[in-house]
Amino acid sequence: MMDFTAAPEPTPTEEPSTRRLRVTPASQVKVRRQRWVWAQRIILGGLTLLAGREGLGKSTIACWLVAQVTRGTLDGEFHGTPRNVIYLHTEDARDTTIVPRLKAAGADTDRVLFIDMVTPTEHGDVESQVVFPSSVAEVAELAIERDVALIVLDAATSVIDSRLDGDKDRQMRQGLEAIARGIGERAGCGVLGLVHFGKRDSGDTGKLILGSIAWSQVARSVLAVARDEDDGTVVLSATKANLAPGDTASLRIRLVNASVDTDDGEVTSVGCAEIIGETDVDARELLAAAPADPEERTELDEARAWLEEYLTVEGKTLSKAVKAAARAADIAERTLHRARKSLGVVSAGEGYPRQSYWSLPGGRVMDSTSGASGATDAVRAPRLGTTGTTGPDLRVCEPPPGTTDPVVPTPVHGTTDGTTAPADSHGESA
Repeated sequence: MMDFTAAPEPTPTEEPSTRRLRVTPASQVKVRRQRWVWAQRIILGGLTLLAGREGLGKSTIACWLVAQVTRGTLDGEFHGTPRNVIYLHTEDARDTTIVPRLKAAGADTDRVLFIDMVTPTEHGDVESQVVFPSSVAEVAELAIERDVALIVLDAATSVIDSRLDGDKDRQMRQGLEAIARGIGERAGCGVLGLVHFGKRDSGDTGKLILGSIAWSQVARSVLAVARDEDDGTVVLSATKANLAPGDTASLRIRLVNASVDTDDGEVTSVGCAEIIGETDVDARELLAAAPADPEERTELDEARAWLEEYLTVEGKTLSKAVKAAARAADIAERTLHRARKSLGVVSAGEGYPRQSYWSLPGGRVMDSTSGASGATDAVRAPRLGTTGTTGPDLRVCEPPPGTTDPVVPTPVHGTTDGTTAPADSHGESA
């Protein structure tokens, strides 16, 4: 097995006789299938990044993943087989944050291993943080010895040797490749590194990661996390999955508070991740301010005009009703979310059970008697009608004769006899 720790280049005066080329015919390479700690998301034998802006719950999501590995409930190579996890952390405390999060997530804490570097001195042992690439060999050996399936680096930038310049691609590649191959490949486990996004808007998650572009280049998989301001949930998407067969569905995750008993008889509250299920929304859409493709920009302009007119006419409206009307107007949900963000649409949760309402900034709404636009707190559901002609741009009907209120067209579906029938009015939940 190759040693991936950095080795100095020989000086010109050294004898080069100890170095030689090793030739391996392709016919001698044993073909294996790609394996996954988490199916099509966290690669086995390499580096995966969990990336997002600060405060979105990346560490909480990581603790949920750790819990699933220790219980053998994660969809992947070890489903049904509980395995150990190494958790390297630098930002949160073990006793007040990480272990309570693990317990809240249902982890088998006997299988979660924290490690520190201990150096003997004449004054006793001195503990220090594990850093890479200098600790690659020791951590790989431990992972093999303890049957580890996943190593979490939280945060990944903090476990890289400070002597490596974080902005120099070549230096960072050397350090990251040592982790990916020297630990992941050698020990046959997954390595999950938590990294931060910058604050600028972009759908290119590789460029959003703070520091060197080497992070996204060396990683074989990148999982991006973004907040959906509509309902306060976060969306997790595989934005880089070179080795995954086909597209991987995005997941919607809710972060909730959980109470955990402490060892001194008290109770502490920590965050806990709940997986709601798959979603058509992509984290890249939530991160991007506007699409780069000209055709998509045209679609966004149309969606902006439609949404502004809709909310001006209807006022504060249930978000699920807006989405249903947008679908009827052939506006994709991802484009609708971009339009919402571009217009600065206000999303507020009200009532019990809590539901999300959308409104224009300042509560602008068209007065139904005068046609003037003003501010109001009225909440309206979309009015469905069957008369009037749909405008080519805004898809809002003109009012029928003798009335003043505009109406939104009822979507129709074809029937077997060649006529049309009203569509089902049910929309998706907020």
